[in-house]
Amino acid sequence: MAAMEAFETVHAHFKGPVRIALNKDQNSIMNLKNNLFVTVGADSSLFYWSLDIKNKLQYREELCTEDNVSCIAWWNKTVFLGQTSKDPITENEENRVVMVEYGKAIVNGVVAKFSLETCSLDCSSDGRYVVAASNDFVIKSFQLNEKHEVLKYDKYDTSDPVISVSVDPTGVYFAAVFSDSTVHIYRLNAEKDTFGQQKVDPLGKFSISNKKYLSKGDVLYSMAWSQNGEFLFLPTDNGVKVIVHTMSTNSFSEDCKWSCDVSEDFNNCAISSTGDKLAVSSTNGTIVVFDVNNGKCISDSCKPTTGITSLAWSPLEDQENTLIVCDTEQKTYLYEVKINDSLPSQASASGMKRKVITSDDEMDADDDEATNLSFDLGKIKQSCTLAMNDDEEEEKIVTERVVKYKPPKILPPFVTTSTPKTNVGCFFKWNNHGIIKLCCDDNESFIEASFHDISVHGEIIIDNTFNNFTMGDISNKAVVLASPKHGKKNPSKLFVKYFASWDNNSRDWEVEFEDSDESIVNVSLSDDYIAVATSYKFIRIYTLAGIQLNVFCYNGPLVTMIVKDNILVVVRYDGGAMFTGDKDEKGHSCVEYPLKMDFHYISSSKPTKSFPISLTPYSNLQFISFTPDFNIVTMDSKFNFFVFHIKSSTWLPIRRGSDLITHELDSIFPVFVTFSSAYQIRYVYVTNGQYPLVTHRNSIQVTTFEFPLLDKSTDRFALENQILLNKHFPSMNYTLDGKITNKAGILLRLFALATTTKRLVRAIDVAKMADEEKIIQALSNYAGKQNYRVLSEKVNEIGREMMERKKKEKKQVEFEGTCDDNDETISSNNVNMNPKSKITTPTVIAVPKRKYPKTPFNRSNTTTNNEDLNLSHSILEDEKNNGNEEDENNLLTQSSTTSELPLPRNLFSVNPFKKEVPPMPNESQVSAVTSSDDFFDSMSTPRVISPPVPTKRKADALVSDNALNLPKQAKLSFTPIPNSKPSSAYEYWRSKNEKTLREQYKGGENNEQGFIRFMAQKYRFLTEEERNKWAKEYEGNKVA
Repeated sequence: MAAMEAFETVHAHFKGPVRIALNKDQNSIMNLKNNLFVTVGADSSLFYWSLDIKNKLQYREELCTEDNVSCIAWWNKTVFLGQTSKDPITENEENRVVMVEYGKAIVNGVVAKFSLETCSLDCSSDGRYVVAASNDFVIKSFQLNEKHEVLKYDKYDTSDPVISVSVDPTGVYFAAVFSDSTVHIYRLNAEKDTFGQQKVDPLGKFSISNKKYLSKGDVLYSMAWSQNGEFLFLPTDNGVKVIVHTMSTNSFSEDCKWSCDVSEDFNNCAISSTGDKLAVSSTNGTIVVFDVNNGKCISDSCKPTTGITSLAWSPLEDQENTLIVCDTEQKTYLYEVKINDSLPSQASASGMKRKVITSDDEMDADDDEATNLSFDLGKIKQSCTLAMNDDEEEEKIVTERVVKYKPPKILPPFVTTSTPKTNVGCFFKWNNHGIIKLCCDDNESFIEASFHDISVHGEIIIDNTFNNFTMGDISNKAVVLASPKHGKKNPSKLFVKYFASWDNNSRDWEVEFEDSDESIVNVSLSDDYIAVATSYKFIRIYTLAGIQLNVFCYNGPLVTMIVKDNILVVVRYDGGAMFTGDKDEKGHSCVEYPLKMDFHYISSSKPTKSFPISLTPYSNLQFISFTPDFNIVTMDSKFNFFVFHIKSSTWLPIRRGSDLITHELDSIFPVFVTFSSAYQIRYVYVTNGQYPLVTHRNSIQVTTFEFPLLDKSTDRFALENQILLNKHFPSMNYTLDGKITNKAGILLRLFALATTTKRLVRAIDVAKMADEEKIIQALSNYAGKQNYRVLSEKVNEIGREMMERKKKEKKQVEFEGTCDDNDETISSNNVNMNPKSKITTPTVIAVPKRKYPKTPFNRSNTTTNNEDLNLSHSILEDEKNNGNEEDENNLLTQSSTTSELPLPRNLFSVNPFKKEVPPMPNESQVSAVTSSDDFFDSMSTPRVISPPVPTKRKADALVSDNALNLPKQAKLSFTPIPNSKPSSAYEYWRSKNEKTLREQYKGGENNEQGFIRFMAQKYRFLTEEERNKWAKEYEGNKVA
């Protein structure tokens, strides 16, 4: 055993063990020679070390107000210490981790408190995280801001005493060594986002040694990370054990063990500032140095006079082979390591060839190359024979192990708006109907289903101690619960509580998947159906009463599913993982999974439609739901919202999560989407976590759709957003500053902003968005008032082009309408005469044109509303024209009998809206009918009409054989009769919207009957609120 050259020792501390701390801030501007390292012992002193002009150690002592423990970490101007204080009155001890300004001993703040003394302490290289362990079996990690204020902390409860902790250089992971000679690796700030508190689920567990020499409790231990955080070096018996971190899978595995000639138990290690040398010391004080590149021992072992409590490499460049050592006698000194001559220098290390041992898969990939080589005998000899030149430098081969590829794992299926299970419970479902949550207390658990509207049903409590339900769904008619399979004795089960059933015996039913390995993985509920997804990739459809309607398969691993009415949307993986080579802010490999959603129609045989799902890069799906109008809204793990526009089959970004989250540790938990005058996303804002807890009172917040347009700080952002929103969602109201406006007001403001900033071409672009003449006229007038004459003329030109375009489109629609056999809008001379229900009537030879009373009904004998009568007439007209067309001869001969339905005279006429007076009937149009006294005979009796007396209302001009010689009907006038007042809310609505409706009408200009049916249909589509609005406006106008 060779000796190492030692510098002069310094006995500074009087009570140990003594710990060394180097500055972890790699970007620090502090002079290393004057600020070399800091030491702390079990006394009340803090020593700051430096080198004098002779490169000898010197220190400056600072006395602390409290007793220190042997725990220290140093980052830039802050030193973290473990201290123990005692209350002079109660004599109670307080154990804490404090912050001290570098160069002093005054406490600036308290980071943590423990019930027992601190046993280990470390900080990250960026100063953001501090990890401390205590003898009370607790580990705490703290996240600090730039002012070193604690933002949050995570608590790890352990089952064994902690000996040492170490944070990796990337600030993502930390390792903890326990007294049972095991090491656990955790992720910093990872599990906190899942359940609201840190969960002790290590990423890896490894045994340091089978000897369990750390269980004595009196052995200090330290470990070291490589500079890039890829390797963790653990001192063990006879050498060092290496743990490797696989970036692609974010997992840790045991790589190899470096051995030396010293048969001792090593417990301390330190890596050099250059990252190429690793020094380890044993419990007996023997020091050995390994080469990090190849794991070989590069120095002779040396045993100082006593044991070692801490060691570190000198950060000075001119002392690259010098160690800083503290021993069990509280002495501090420097050792210069003597590297063996066999170690290649760094300059020649680059020329060293590395032999890569590939896996079997990689060898198979090179079969072609190996085959070609086998035919070249010269190459075979060259690869197998040794070099003949003795003067040639011997080629050194370093074996490098290739880590076997481990494919990434996909996320398990989840029920949308549910949360993972915790010790206190979780949410099974949270939607617009109610909430299902699981509450856990000790060994008991129960399920609580509550409704937002208490008139639907009261709160439902179900015991879950033995059922083990893990998923569910809720509606205004039923509650569904399901459990997966748990072993052979507990099969998967579906339970339904159909509380809206009128039959008491049908309210509760369940299905068990007995004698099968099939297990339920997801459930979804609508007002009429229950969809159950199983592990066999089956989708089973049930009615609320328990009838099995269908079973079909889905493709690919399931993500989630939702159902509304008879539409089932199944979200699944549609391919393997895609690696981009990039890394996120935590150093994880960026992976993307393509997702697809399949639309299944439960009550019909329509084919399934599939569409890809768009998400933010490197994120996963967190939420999916229907909107009231059957669009799809999603949210990804980066809290960005998207909507699948059904009409255009396009994904639209409608909200950015960064606009809603105020702190990077907070998150959003959406629950459902509603619509009134605008779409509203209801969500729970979760502080310092990802999911809401069942024990907290969670309040609902609301946000609306907003496209992520640029220049959000400008005035035109809100205006452009309103234009774009109403382009894709016409049912939304134009809203500005909380007030409802119209498109003309939005465009006029945009136009004014463009002219104010003298962006005249931009103003032209605004004018092109107008779709009405009155908007163009308003923009032109505004431009004229602002003395932009050229702009005004350009706007007028746009208006003229728009009118010409509308005329062409109208003519094209008319032409297409006459050629479309399925179009019900046929001209007035070719009315569809085939009603759905055939009416038996006497044989008619010819029937004259009929006349009806001036008023549609007898006001003295009935109280029926005109609005309902007009709508009834329109409905009947629709029923008449939905049948198949007959040939032209049948139309001409049957028009007089089948174009009108027999209706009581005292109720309404056939066409109360028609204003035009048809030509007077000639005598040749009157024909004889069969002798009969039924209703149709009385309706067909010829009447003597006095020509001077005009009639305000007449039936449609019916086509007969003699009518072919009559002149063609003049073009219908769209101008209402002057001074005519509407007699109902429907007529008032029609008079106000007739011009707009005629522009929307796609039928012929002469087809007045078709236009009347079109207006009646539009009125029927109005909501009850809109009808009441028009009725109130009609009554007010009537009073005026």
